[in-house]
Amino acid sequence: MKDNLKRVIIGILAVTLVFSGMLLVPEKADAAPVTRWTTTKSYTNMAYGAWETQGVRKKSSSTGKVSFSVSTKVSTSYSGTIKVGIPKVESVLGFKLSSSATYNFTNTWDVKKNVTYKVQTRKRYKVYSVKQSKITTDSWTGIRTVSNYYVTVKKNDGIDVRALES
Repeated sequence: MKDNLKRVIIGILAVTLVFSGMLLVPEKADAAPVTRWTTTKSYTNMAYGAWETQGVRKKSSSTGKVSFSVSTKVSTSYSGTIKVGIPKVESVLGFKLSSSATYNFTNTWDVKKNVTYKVQTRKRYKVYSVKQSKITTDSWTGIRTVSNYYVTVKKNDGIDVRALES
């Protein structure tokens, strides 16, 4: 009899709470969202600077040899906003964003009569895209939000040299 009485009282109490709007339903906790970052790189393509004239040999009635030597500094650069910090981006890329190199080139070639020669160089870069993903997980609902941020990095890769005849 006692058990039946307990069930009736609990049932009446439950019905009363439901109809009075006082049913205790847990509300969203004030827990902070969980945020983490992932960073990846991918090779995009090659990029080139503009051709720059380094020297000209004017038309001449004589033949012979021309010697050419150039030293050019090529620096790495980037565009976009780094969200995860420069050290993290550098560790993913495997090189420093402030890296540079000086490339030396020397060549000698035979020249023809009455021909103008122009020697030009251009800087060469390997282009990478760095994807920074901010993953935020709502600790109550488990819903994930992903925001991606990109940085384009041009890494120094050398110089191209050409000699033009005209």
